[in-house]
Amino acid sequence: MKIRSQDIRFVFFFFALVVAFFWLVGGRAVAASRPNVVLIQVDDMAKAQLRAQVRERGHWVPAMPNVLSRIGGKGVEMRRYYTSDPICGPSRASLLSGLATHNHGMRINAGEFGYTAWQNGSSFTENLPVWLGRNGYRTAHFGKYINGYGNDPETEVPPGWERWATTVRDGGAGYYGTSFNIDGQMTMPIGSWRHRDRRRCKPAFFTRPRACQYSTDVLTSFALKEVATNARSRRPFYMQLDYNAPHDDGRPPAGPAVPARLKGLAHRVRQNFRLNDQPSASSPFFIRRNAPLTAAMKSEIRTRYGNEVAALRGVDEGVGRVIKSLRRKGLLNNTYVIFTSDNGFFHGEHRINYGKYLPQEPSARQPFLVRGPRIPKGRKSKALGSNLSIASTVLRMSGSPGAVPRDGRSMLRNLRNPKSTSDVPVLLEGFNGRGPDEPEQFLNGGGRLAPNQAVVLNYTGFVAGPWKYVKYAYGDEELYDVSRDHGELRNLVGLPEYSSVAGWARQVESRLADCSGVSCQIDVTPPAKPTG
Repeated sequence: MKIRSQDIRFVFFFFALVVAFFWLVGGRAVAASRPNVVLIQVDDMAKAQLRAQVRERGHWVPAMPNVLSRIGGKGVEMRRYYTSDPICGPSRASLLSGLATHNHGMRINAGEFGYTAWQNGSSFTENLPVWLGRNGYRTAHFGKYINGYGNDPETEVPPGWERWATTVRDGGAGYYGTSFNIDGQMTMPIGSWRHRDRRRCKPAFFTRPRACQYSTDVLTSFALKEVATNARSRRPFYMQLDYNAPHDDGRPPAGPAVPARLKGLAHRVRQNFRLNDQPSASSPFFIRRNAPLTAAMKSEIRTRYGNEVAALRGVDEGVGRVIKSLRRKGLLNNTYVIFTSDNGFFHGEHRINYGKYLPQEPSARQPFLVRGPRIPKGRKSKALGSNLSIASTVLRMSGSPGAVPRDGRSMLRNLRNPKSTSDVPVLLEGFNGRGPDEPEQFLNGGGRLAPNQAVVLNYTGFVAGPWKYVKYAYGDEELYDVSRDHGELRNLVGLPEYSSVAGWARQVESRLADCSGVSCQIDVTPPAKPTG
């Protein structure tokens, strides 16, 4: 029988189709077995604001319903999560590197120990997106990166990021008129403070007519576009969405600008914080010296808090849209969604009316909620965690090997089994960029700060079990039973019955002060509380 050339071509064409089909299906199956990760981070959010309430139609309702129900309600909330160093730049550097501040080198937001130290350190080229990219992940970053980024050069795209749309020049605190570096190309300022959004602007990509120009909405539009791109790809992806809300914008009134559609909401916020005007005799020097808050300070705190919560409602709307898009594209069931903040913020606690930087709970303790594959729904974990552990956790989620030893441990076990605990302490540390014996704020040429503001100090401490211990370079010590003393009002360090606890705490602190890798993950057995 004579075989015609067109028959041969048909057989080869059919065979190629079969191979392509199995390659495509097999590739998609492999990709589907490797989960995606979406990490959403806000800026300067106090933990109490996670459960803030606003008045709508005569009822008090959650200010952040999507974060609470679509992430927390579908996943796990870690109730004892801390930022090791509660200042924006060092915190973000630790998230990406998995290293403590004393190891990655970015100790403050500016100057020689600021972004320059991050750029010149080894972690700049060896960090989370680099490791994920080597393992086949598509990586994308939208929003604020690290303080100091975008000054020189503005077109820099740091190693590891395949898709990049990041704010420059403003440290992440601008809400209108912000320029973006989009994959190495600068945009003109998006929107302007003079001509802000109308109430009925469209929640669409910022280049479309009448699209919202408020930064939260712009960042959400980038994220939605990236979700659509990833839905057409065979590759797993890591997307980091860094909203600048609720960071203060430096303009009156106090706090951040609020989306036009939510402007009236700021005046309908329940004030769920306590103005603590009673430092004890055992409080550290920098708290004892604070004068009582004035009526003007208290009024400013209330105004700032209302604007922060209203700005966070804008973030919450963006979170809802991102999760809805992941579901609509068929990606949600195989995607971890993480929500957290880079640090907290004071609202009058310890007579501090403004700032962060310090190891006290309002500054150092943050929200941390996760949903995703094999994570139970609607659970809460009492296990300790910190931003030093995010890189290890994401790598474990993705099955990607890490390149260097990291100072934090994976929290995935605690997320999948919320009843599990750990005896690994959480490191707390701070650096002021000045001499170790100077108990003053780092000013960097900014002049004097107003009274009652948080100061930037050199200190090392930790949390383990019920105990929290801090040693300041200028001499003060703090020891609290934070399981009972949530406001950190009774310093136990000088009480005779707690002398053995204080001795144990000093030994642990000395081991953590210059730890690295596994030495930062030492198991400790917290001593029992004294009886009586």
